[in-house]
Amino acid sequence: MFVTLEAIKKTALSLEALSQLPLITTDPDCSYRIHAEAHFKAHNLTLKPRQSFANAEVVRRCLLANLGIGLLPACVVEEDLADGKLMQLNVESVPYKFRSSLIYPKKRKCSPKLLALIDVINHYTDK
Repeated sequence: MFVTLEAIKKTALSLEALSQLPLITTDPDCSYRIHAEAHFKAHNLTLKPRQSFANAEVVRRCLLANLGIGLLPACVVEEDLADGKLMQLNVESVPYKFRSSLIYPKKRKCSPKLLALIDVINHYTDK
């Protein structure tokens, strides 16, 4: 999702309008950045961040310092959104859908911690 310290406008931003704003993202190898770049490319645009960092927490802190608009997964800014510190921007065709996998040895006995993690993941995901 795209988030910022202050609301820019109430209606949905086009990708073209978004591309003119100061974007702060994670590094190019990050999965949600890859999705965003493909989305921009599909609309004959290029994602050109003002800054990019390897750490999502650094991007979050830049947003809290009002340095631009960030592209981050909801889990990174969930608390800031709930507290009203950051605001989600309404951008056409966003949010991007992501998939993650949990891989562990099938024949090995799972530790209680791993079983607890699997329970949490199952609780918060669509099966």
